[in-house]
Amino acid sequence: MNLSDKARVENDPQRAIPGRPQTFLSQVPDAQFSAGGTMKHAGSTALDQLERTLHDLRELPGLKEKSRGVFYQAGKAFLHFHEDPTGLYADLRRGDLFERFPVNAVTERAEFVERVRLALGHR
Repeated sequence: MNLSDKARVENDPQRAIPGRPQTFLSQVPDAQFSAGGTMKHAGSTALDQLERTLHDLRELPGLKEKSRGVFYQAGKAFLHFHEDPTGLYADLRRGDLFERFPVNAVTERAEFVERVRLALGHR
């Protein structure tokens, strides 16, 4: 299965498992998909829940927060957050694609920050 096939399969709401967050790849830089339709960028209240994570991300060299919760690296959108009724999600750039990660639990948030560190080349 090539990457575009994987993105189609993982973005297909018919293949969604109810109650299970979906991680997916999209070729659209600002993709907003979920099993229930569109997923909006995280608003102020949602970002308030992620303040500790945002603080940790702000400490990483190489990231610039252009607006609250929207980070750039080398002039390109690098990560941002979404919310929908199933929870909070972070999109992290992987080349020309974004990969979505759930960031609802403290452990998910810590794992996400570690993924960002690795993506930036930090140990």
